[in-house]
Amino acid sequence: MIYIFTGNGKGKTTAAFGTVLRALNNNKKVFIIQFLKNKDWFKPSEVSFFNKLKLKNLKIESYGKKGWVNFKNPAKIDIDLADKAFKQAEKIITNKKPFLLVLDEINVALLFKLIPENEVLELINSANKNKVHLILTGRGATKKLIAAAEVVTEMKEIKHIYKNGKGEKAIKGLEY
Repeated sequence: MIYIFTGNGKGKTTAAFGTVLRALNNNKKVFIIQFLKNKDWFKPSEVSFFNKLKLKNLKIESYGKKGWVNFKNPAKIDIDLADKAFKQAEKIITNKKPFLLVLDEINVALLFKLIPENEVLELINSANKNKVHLILTGRGATKKLIAAAEVVTEMKEIKHIYKNGKGEKAIKGLEY
């Protein structure tokens, strides 16, 4: 199965991690590759929680530099790290053959041309051949990716506290 969680609303990574919980609860092997996220700079609570559990059937790897990516003019390091994450995903599918592989924020890496769409489509084909379930997260999923998936959910922002003009801050435990 190929799942895509996309859209401009909150909850894409959280939905993917909820599916990870299901797989882990059924003793399945899971890998998570995070594109554009640096484990020392961007510390989502889901990843911290999973790392504390030290589960033998879960591996999480983050590929990103400290700080945000300038999507209008990505640095060479951003492109190189996205390529490294993608190559690792290819190896995991062909060599490790987990039950589930989450490619967190791959849609964003694709949207901003850090990785080519045709390679992501080839990766999906490889996952299908190797019987590896994939979850692709991030806003901006392309029409071709959506067509290749069996399950696509779009998170749509209706209202968000950050946009009320009052300078609200992210709340630990809710936002990260």
